[in-house]
Amino acid sequence: MRAEQITKRFNPTWITSGVDDECMNLCEELAVDMVTAKISSSFLRNIFGELRRIEAGGFDKHHTEFVLLRPKLAYTCGRAIERNQNAKEELKALQEFYKLSAHHVANASGFQNLVSIMEAIIAFHKANGGDNK
Repeated sequence: MRAEQITKRFNPTWITSGVDDECMNLCEELAVDMVTAKISSSFLRNIFGELRRIEAGGFDKHHTEFVLLRPKLAYTCGRAIERNQNAKEELKALQEFYKLSAHHVANASGFQNLVSIMEAIIAFHKANGGDNK
């Protein structure tokens, strides 16, 4: 899946109001593509771990860390692309999905929806054969 496809299919209400079946379909497609590109579970868990850390400390209190997670993800994806050129499109798609999602997070409820979406991507990744490396 390409980043342009993410842009066309993304619905801001997934963040502002909650997820729906189309959101879960997109999450599963992203996850399957990442399994095919051999993107590791640990890569996804590192990103998710940062979200969980922010969640544990409180979104309002750690809003700056949340904002800074976007460039951190860009850097992490860039490094991963250097090691695995075959995963470039999938990593760019994940980065675009996160960027669009984060842009619509305005409060703790929206942040929680983003956390749930990222958790779904990890679950679909594992369910479709993602590794534990």
